[in-house]
Amino acid sequence: MGRIPKQKDINLSSRHLGLKLATEDAENEEKLKKISQIVKENIDLQSLLDLSVSPDLSYIPDNINKNYDIMLAVAMDKAFNFYYKNSIEEFEKRGVKIVKFNTFTDNKLPKCDGIYIGGGYPELYARELSKNKSLIQDIKEKSEKNMPIYAECGGLMYLGGHIEIENISYEMTGIFDGISKMTPKLQRFGYCIAKSLYDTPLTKKGDILKGHEFHHSIFETNLDTAFEMEKELYDKSVKKWNGGYLYKNTLASYLHIHFASNPNITNNFCQNMLNYKLLNP
Repeated sequence: MGRIPKQKDINLSSRHLGLKLATEDAENEEKLKKISQIVKENIDLQSLLDLSVSPDLSYIPDNINKNYDIMLAVAMDKAFNFYYKNSIEEFEKRGVKIVKFNTFTDNKLPKCDGIYIGGGYPELYARELSKNKSLIQDIKEKSEKNMPIYAECGGLMYLGGHIEIENISYEMTGIFDGISKMTPKLQRFGYCIAKSLYDTPLTKKGDILKGHEFHHSIFETNLDTAFEMEKELYDKSVKKWNGGYLYKNTLASYLHIHFASNPNITNNFCQNMLNYKLLNP
């Protein structure tokens, strides 16, 4: 097949949560172009493609509703863009229309029956995010009206009261009373599971969620938590803690959930969105 020779000038720049996004780093963009050329010169791409062909194993189970006539608004911009592609596809399999919105440039949400705000780097853009008062107010009003809303990690920070950067506090949506603060060291890292303590937009009480946590921030709050969390460590011992927050039909936590790990999660969220739509035609 070939090999890629080691070259120092194609190392990609990074930050505390991993690689910088190609869209925000012109230097990385040039490096990617150079890597592409190196691969073409050193790898037998056709043979690689021939070997990588696999059968189509995708399927839609018979026990899910494939015809949900609902719309899910997904935050997609430079602050919020960490999503499992499979998770979005789980909604699309059920007929859900995905409508994207931008937390910087959109003054209000698109027409939707539910909201999904993923992870990202809101701490880098806290000042800009706080300036979009009209969108913040729209999201808060939707939460008060019981629209199903789910946010994870960076999304949790956005739905909190404030993000504090270098002792300056920037106001966010305020759905959850708390302050997000950055920390010099990693707070959580790796795969973990969550047991739901209540009925939420995604779960019934007792349901299990699987995903990962990876964050350099803490959310300071006196709110009750919605999940019992646990993670198996390298020595097979189990670490436990509580996390996640629930207000009306809004759920937020540091856990990045993989929706395909439990079909009931997506089904529950879709049904909650449908119920909201029927009550708010």
